[in-house]
Amino acid sequence: MVKQILRELRVHAPFTFAGALMGIAVMMIFQGASKDLSYKMFYLFHPMHVFLSALVTASVFRLHKCKRINGKCLRGGCNFWLLFLIGYLGSVGIATISDSLVPYLGEFLLDMPERSIHIGFIEKWWLVNPLAFAGIAIAYFKPGTRFPHMGHVLLSTWASLFHILMAAGSRISLLSYLVIMVFLFFAVLIPCCVSDIVFPMFFALRIKREKNMLDWIKIDGEIFLASLGIGKGSVVLDFGCGGGNYVMPAARLAGKKGKVYAVDRNTNVLGRLKERIALEKLRNIEIIDTGGDVKLPIAEGSVDFVLLLDVLHSNYFEVESRKNLLGEICRVLNKNGLIILFPKHMENENFIEEIVKSGFIYKGKYLKTLLHDKNYEEGNIYIFQRAVSQE
Repeated sequence: MVKQILRELRVHAPFTFAGALMGIAVMMIFQGASKDLSYKMFYLFHPMHVFLSALVTASVFRLHKCKRINGKCLRGGCNFWLLFLIGYLGSVGIATISDSLVPYLGEFLLDMPERSIHIGFIEKWWLVNPLAFAGIAIAYFKPGTRFPHMGHVLLSTWASLFHILMAAGSRISLLSYLVIMVFLFFAVLIPCCVSDIVFPMFFALRIKREKNMLDWIKIDGEIFLASLGIGKGSVVLDFGCGGGNYVMPAARLAGKKGKVYAVDRNTNVLGRLKERIALEKLRNIEIIDTGGDVKLPIAEGSVDFVLLLDVLHSNYFEVESRKNLLGEICRVLNKNGLIILFPKHMENENFIEEIVKSGFIYKGKYLKTLLHDKNYEEGNIYIFQRAVSQE
């Protein structure tokens, strides 16, 4: 998400710089204008800014939240009222900051004689609010971002400048122009990009991640695990299970005759998992809090599958403790038992040789789509079979 936001900020920075330059030119032309004219010009540009900001904010949220196929949003994929809330707060709220509060701060710092704050959605509620609603409605039916964002950055700059001109009271010095230009660039770029990009993307991606988890737990997780051989009657050990994104689908696949051991060292995470299990009414899951110990209270040769998904790397285990863990896994697996390994963060480690030396046979790797950190991603799944015979 951070990379995506930085990329969007780089793309839109030129619009903001152009807006600041044009704004200074406008300011020089109108610097002798009366306060009444500056007030009218402010309420020409500010409402237009709110309209375009609402359009872009809601559009970004819609484009990043909705499930899309071939660039088209599936019907029913977006909740209008949530879109409305994000669009309104991101436009009216942040436009008020960029057009009114930030300029007032500049007026205060420059000690302008007639400084004051003009809050558009209150002072002219009958004009500003309906325009915000209109922008949101358009975004719902036909979302778009590039040109509206450029336009609203320019309008925000000009609205800010006329707010400053209302407070100037006299001619502005050349030094003040330079200060205002630098001030405007950052003052407009940050609020406008927060309203159009960061604000909606934060909520959109957060919602998308939660939806990913639900889809995985209810549907895709079972498909993934079934493709690796887990089914009715299976006994599964998920080592480093975290919040249970693999535990829950494994338990449903295993059924009443199977069992899932949910193993982790984080007591708080396991507490939340216990609540999820109770809500789902799954009775074939046993939670094991290791407290960091690799010794497992599980009978020898009783497990069919061990899941090691992004847990075996050196961030969690040093060489010796990893060797001990593999030995313990070898103990609890039955003679045909399998390790299912997702070696995230192990790209530079010779983990295949290490696992084979611990008593396993390497069976191959398979490219799969799986859930990692609440996002879907493709990765290689490595399969190892227990090679040591039971005593």
